[in-house]
Amino acid sequence: MSFESHHIVTALFLSFLAGMVTGLGSLIAHFTKRPKYKYVGFALGVSAGGIVGVALVEVLPETVVVIGSYKAKIALIIGMVFPFLFSDIVVKRTVIEKKVSNLGLRLSGRDVVMVIDIILHKIPEGLLIFFAAIISLEIGMLIAVTIALHNIAVGFSLSMSIFYITQDQKRAFLYSLFSGLIEPIGALFAATLYISLLTQTTLYLGLSFISGIMVYVCLGELIPVAYKYGEERSVLVGIIVGMSLMIMSLMLLHLL
Repeated sequence: MSFESHHIVTALFLSFLAGMVTGLGSLIAHFTKRPKYKYVGFALGVSAGGIVGVALVEVLPETVVVIGSYKAKIALIIGMVFPFLFSDIVVKRTVIEKKVSNLGLRLSGRDVVMVIDIILHKIPEGLLIFFAAIISLEIGMLIAVTIALHNIAVGFSLSMSIFYITQDQKRAFLYSLFSGLIEPIGALFAATLYISLLTQTTLYLGLSFISGIMVYVCLGELIPVAYKYGEERSVLVGIIVGMSLMIMSLMLLHLL
């Protein structure tokens, strides 16, 4: 499967734009008076709802059409199982939680791990945008817009979390803003290492696999943390709002 250079540049650019929108959420958090950690629950609910929606409503049906139901769904399942099996090895949650607890900070090790998880999940987001844009510019734009909306909530919740850890609002804003750069780095990683190995089948399998990773991150990490810090009703409203924004943005872009 051949790829033109301008398609690759466009895919990287879309990933960069979606990542930088994280700064908008960071800016909202920065100017929020008397920030309350419970806002994180709603914001994470919005971001999780949007990503689960785009994975199951947009990406999975597209991959099913091209490579078949069996391959697409198996790849999605493997994508969900993979981070579940290896997340503790990569993030070292128990080690981090124990070390943070020994420091006597206001927040638990779970809070620090949450920040790490939120930042790390931007890598598969960058891959998702890149692969989607290589397949189709329209699909890439749809997913980039959805992830950009998701990143507003992510930027807000990440900035708030870092603020409660560091007690430094400026540092929280800057760290959250620069975390957006991780997204195009993920896309660049795909462009440099995997572009020569991609065929139509492997490309769609990768798209479904990465969607599975994103579903796991949202259901296994973001939503549990959202319920920990937010009120149950506000988290549920956030999930509904996130999925609704995703569906409306997809409908709007399909009409253009």
